[in-house]
Amino acid sequence: MKCKDSFKRGIAFVLSASMIITGGVVPNGTNADAKSKGYVKKLKVKRVVRLNANEKAKVNIKIKTKGKAKKTYKVKVFDSSIVKAKAKKKKLIITGLKDGKTLIKVTTKGKNKKGKRLNTIISVIVGNAGSVTASPAGVVKKPLVTYGPRVTATGSASNYRTIQPYLTMSPMGSPAPGGFYPYEPNETYNPGETTGPGGSDANNTASPDSTPEAYSYTAAPDEANIEKVKNYSYSLQPLCEGVCNFFYVKTDNPDPKSFIIVDEDSSMLKEDSAENTARIAYYTGYLFADVVYEDATKGRVNGGYIFRSNYVDGGSLKIKAWTGYSTYEDTGLSVECPELKDYKQYLIDTYTDSSMTFFEKLDAVQAGFDKICLYSGAAVRGILQKSESSPYYGLSTSPHVDQTFYIQDPYYRTDGNAMLATFCYPYICDSIGFPSVMGAVALALDEDATYQWSSSAHYLVDITYNGETHSYGGAGTGGGQDITEDLINAWYKFDGSDDDMSTKTSLNDIAKVLKAYGNMDVPEDEKDLEELTWNDVREKVGKEGAFVKLVLINSIFGSTGTGYTYLYDGGGYTGYFSDVWFEGRYYNKHEFFSEGVTFDAASKSAIVIRNPQMRYPTDGKTYYYDAYEISEKSEYDAQSQKWNAFVWYLYNPEKDRWESYNYKYSFYYDDSNQKQMIDDEDFLDDSILTRDEVLEMGVDKNANVVPNEFYYYDMQHEPGTKSE
Repeated sequence: MKCKDSFKRGIAFVLSASMIITGGVVPNGTNADAKSKGYVKKLKVKRVVRLNANEKAKVNIKIKTKGKAKKTYKVKVFDSSIVKAKAKKKKLIITGLKDGKTLIKVTTKGKNKKGKRLNTIISVIVGNAGSVTASPAGVVKKPLVTYGPRVTATGSASNYRTIQPYLTMSPMGSPAPGGFYPYEPNETYNPGETTGPGGSDANNTASPDSTPEAYSYTAAPDEANIEKVKNYSYSLQPLCEGVCNFFYVKTDNPDPKSFIIVDEDSSMLKEDSAENTARIAYYTGYLFADVVYEDATKGRVNGGYIFRSNYVDGGSLKIKAWTGYSTYEDTGLSVECPELKDYKQYLIDTYTDSSMTFFEKLDAVQAGFDKICLYSGAAVRGILQKSESSPYYGLSTSPHVDQTFYIQDPYYRTDGNAMLATFCYPYICDSIGFPSVMGAVALALDEDATYQWSSSAHYLVDITYNGETHSYGGAGTGGGQDITEDLINAWYKFDGSDDDMSTKTSLNDIAKVLKAYGNMDVPEDEKDLEELTWNDVREKVGKEGAFVKLVLINSIFGSTGTGYTYLYDGGGYTGYFSDVWFEGRYYNKHEFFSEGVTFDAASKSAIVIRNPQMRYPTDGKTYYYDAYEISEKSEYDAQSQKWNAFVWYLYNPEKDRWESYNYKYSFYYDDSNQKQMIDDEDFLDDSILTRDEVLEMGVDKNANVVPNEFYYYDMQHEPGTKSE
């Protein structure tokens, strides 16, 4: 999963409203007050802000107006527990409160020519968002994230996949499928900037050197370009039926950046603050591996070029010619475009109707989206490399509270390439992307809805409307995989032939192609290291357990370095501690030792004691633990009256004490054959911890003591090497 680095997009709020003015309807959508007093022309705000907890960030707010329109604005923080925001004249002050992700909505107080306030969304990320400190970008891979039961440490050692940022969605940011905003003609492609729903291409297998020639217009404004553009013919074909993303523009114009195609009355822009113009512009991201190019240096395909947009809804669109920096003039030419929707509205219109309530609509979208959503696309995988700085297999924590550890490998790929079929399919989501889309759909249905990420499951969002909260989410299913270039068998040829992918524009047709790639047998690369398995780890740490040094991944954006955890062989599974005190140290909800945390900070967490005394009565009755007689339990030593295992004591808030599993699940049958809990005084003394007993045992005595004996699984040493 890979949602990382930069986000250029914010969630587009769809607010369906008509402009009714007291005393009558203003013709042509022009607000009378705006016309007389001036109006807001543009709102420009940084889309992504990163900071640490207890740190402040200043964000420039640029509001361009005409006349006497207000340049003031207001802000809305979606999750005030993560950040707080204060609006000042030209700067927004954001203060990080705790690690997490949230959104801030910035809205102008002044209105535009149509009487609408402009707004935009800032994605705010609090906490470390870097890559693994000791590894080059792309080395540490996320696993194949599934949704459902908790993924435990017994998961498969091969449970990971190559990072492909354009195949996932950004959490709490725009899940706008497809990726690129159309670039201005003067802009160049910058590797590391946003490439798709999931973030940047910094870890992508595609090579930035494979992009078409970058344009940088530095000449004086060229009015003559209008006449040049008018000399050519133009037609437009969406490459995804019904959803706005990629287009084939057929033209004999040799300069694809000399013009753009504009939808001046797109419904997608009525309340959209991110863009003032719905434009279709030449795509400068990748030279796609599954496209046949006539001239790769200009990105020219048979008869035209590949263009990109997020905001066009179809109809008669204008051809505008570039005349200077970010300036375009009408040529009088136009092209026709079939009706299109954004990814949210397509789901809403396809799966809901007006008779449904708000949550009935979300239920219908969830069911329909689940059927068409893929987990992964296809890409050319590139050349296998091994990290020089992190050259070994290792272990890492998970950034998700409902998952535990991943096996990491030192291999990554370079010089791969993206495939247009993947970019044309708008519904490719992992377990972050799917709930992100559901949150965006909720806001599109009604701006009064709110959502936040579930505190217990990374693949869910909790959506609240009119005081009622429902959970939605999941992940896509199936799809493509990384393949070798010789396996490409579906080409965008733009020649209209039967096997031309540009004629296969339905969601079903594109999905079939991607799934076919996913079913291919792709030859494995030979690796010089033997794979690490969980059996290897269990054999090393043993039943008594041991400290392990591993990579810490506290965020979906990357690692914060290395740390320690405690693992043991539980007999066929790998045991670990989560939100637990064990031998003077606290292991947090991400399963690693939180150095410096004292009991006051986690005073209701579980306590684990290894091989505690557990004095079951010896009065001749038969006692049971769960479904087994105590005498049948291998953990119980009747002679020493010890329970030879790691025993959890869980906090009972009603009685302010910690009760062991032995207390909760041990029993006997009375003379009436009724099950009774054990009330023997010695047993209760062993199986229950009072607060005074916990304080006396020094539950946090090693809070600041880093383990000095451990096994290395940090990717810097051969896995399982013992510390000196």
